[in-house]
Amino acid sequence: MPIELCKTELSQKKNLNDMQVASIIKETAVRAPERMKYIDTWINSSGINNDPILQQYNVNLKMKMIELDGRVLAAPDIEYSRSTRSIVKSETIADKGSWMHANLAFANPVRLTKWALISMSFAKENQCYGLAEQLTQVGRRHGMVIPAPICITSTRPRPTEREIQEKFIDVVKKYHSRESPLNLVMVILYQNNSVYKNVKTLGDLKHGIATQILEQK
Repeated sequence: MPIELCKTELSQKKNLNDMQVASIIKETAVRAPERMKYIDTWINSSGINNDPILQQYNVNLKMKMIELDGRVLAAPDIEYSRSTRSIVKSETIADKGSWMHANLAFANPVRLTKWALISMSFAKENQCYGLAEQLTQVGRRHGMVIPAPICITSTRPRPTEREIQEKFIDVVKKYHSRESPLNLVMVILYQNNSVYKNVKTLGDLKHGIATQILEQK
């Protein structure tokens, strides 16, 4: 039967948890050469051109993948602060696709004017203040202004979906407005679980506030 005409009757409908989703992504994320080898092996062993129906209609499939011409783009030079003329040359990037910019200031740094920090983990209050101070110091090295957070608050380490929503909305009501918006809400979670999905939905989709999520470890 053509798959378009088939229906699946599920006796139980259940959302996948985060571990199941991660497992599916891991299994399906196959590198291109491996995928190509798998397809070639399947095609060559399938005997598809011996199919009597295809032969009846004089259909013959080529067993070789189509080839296309392509080109490899050269790695760019990366410009940082114009005042110091800091430039990372392309040859230092090309090998690994990454580069070190630990002590370089950005060419056009963005000012973070107002942000909040929510701990949904076992992180203690003094650890949260320590993290905020480190962000300020790192930002300064890169030419960014990162002030102390306007709010540091917390929930219990493993909050329910309702508790997540209540805490997030409480912060938004107190500190976010059209005249004085929150630029960022940073959330520390104990481990990668449903907190991530709920925070992203509340921040990025519902309230239009950028969110950054960190695992406590």
